[in-house]
Amino acid sequence: ERKVKRLKSSVEQAIYALGGTDERYDDDYENEIEDVHEHLNDVAEIEGDEIGDQIRSIADAQKSSVDKVQKPVEALDKRSRVLQLLIGTDKGEVSKLETEVNANKARIEVLTQAAAKIEDPEVKQILLDQITSLQSENSKLETFVAGQKDRLSAFGWLFNLFQ
Repeated sequence: ERKVKRLKSSVEQAIYALGGTDERYDDDYENEIEDVHEHLNDVAEIEGDEIGDQIRSIADAQKSSVDKVQKPVEALDKRSRVLQLLIGTDKGEVSKLETEVNANKARIEVLTQAAAKIEDPEVKQILLDQITSLQSENSKLETFVAGQKDRLSAFGWLFNLFQ
């Protein structure tokens, strides 16, 4: 299952790097984050103390990131091909996604610090697996953003001069 996920992730990243979309990215992101949220809450429940509270708050923040990612991705997916060709990608939507990429990195760092404090090796491994999943999703999001920023357009360079 992990090999299939890695292969799928690699193919998606190649598509995103070229500026493409698969019209399911936001759904895939939502499903993956829901799984991570559930596992993080399990770890938080096991830990129960200050570390558990910290992990629970990160899990909730990560779950709320789904809306912050979903709306801009949908807007970029639904942008008219003609408009895309003429003036390029919507910089405002890309900026929102960049903000969320940075927020994800900060949350991953906090989870990594929390994992270092956990003594039970099994619980620690569950948390490390979830950190890996978050890093993978964040990497795909970064690739998606980079691909959108690099899309060529006929008059996009002209608009960028005046912005």
